[in-house]
Amino acid sequence: MRKELHQTLCAPNLCTPSQYQASSDCNTAQSCSERLFSMSLPKPQMRGLLAKRLRFHLPIAFGLALFAAAAFKFTVTEPRKQAYADFYKQYDAIKEFNSMKEAGVFESSLEPVLRAAVIVLTLACIFLTPNIHLRRNKT
Repeated sequence: MRKELHQTLCAPNLCTPSQYQASSDCNTAQSCSERLFSMSLPKPQMRGLLAKRLRFHLPIAFGLALFAAAAFKFTVTEPRKQAYADFYKQYDAIKEFNSMKEAGVFESSLEPVLRAAVIVLTLACIFLTPNIHLRRNKT
């Protein structure tokens, strides 16, 4: 691997692999090994990195969102609309109302409780209030 890297970085006429192994000067001001280790890496891109990534990822995100919306519309929403339309084609509201009325759905469950409460309050008023008219007659 080092030989391959050496051959790509150094000019072929200046250093041969045998000269590199012997670590000679290669007839240049710097040897190939010095040139290899003194090379600098390219600077990382610090400015505009978000904009560059958004230019790549934003169209992909919009495309996937449109695809998901279309898939949901045609696989969920449209069949649901069709099912409702089919149900209400044969639905008779009056017939359904009459069957619920006969089943006792619309009778209030509080009606017997309210009747009992009225009776109890009436009896309480009769027995717990002072008999004013009887006291007047005795005096």
